[in-house]
Amino acid sequence: MFAGSWAHIGDVLEEHYPRMMDHLRRTLTNKYADMMRDARNSPRDRALAIDGVRFDGHDYTVLSAHNLEWIRHYFWVEMIDQVWNTDAFRRVSAVNTANRATEYEGMTSRHYTGSISIAMHRDRMVIYHPLD
Repeated sequence: MFAGSWAHIGDVLEEHYPRMMDHLRRTLTNKYADMMRDARNSPRDRALAIDGVRFDGHDYTVLSAHNLEWIRHYFWVEMIDQVWNTDAFRRVSAVNTANRATEYEGMTSRHYTGSISIAMHRDRMVIYHPLD
């Protein structure tokens, strides 16, 4: 029975805690990649607007002065040095960039439902289920 919001996590009843933590874990798993992508892209845009620095997609150090409000500067610089400016990240990024630019049946698409793009699904629907 809902009895109102808890003031802090210590007020959560033991019986509800595992379910709440499971929900939090699933939510963060789904949102974390988007949060980190935004954490890279927003500073890139600010670096260009404020400093006139164009990010080349390779050296993240130029973004070090433009951390987001919710990431302390120290952690921001550590993330740049230990994650984004590593050869491993650059390799994965290059592969992902190439994959996004790959044409299939003459199209590049960024929107997917399952294993085929929406555009490809639409084209197949026209072929196999034409509207007469």
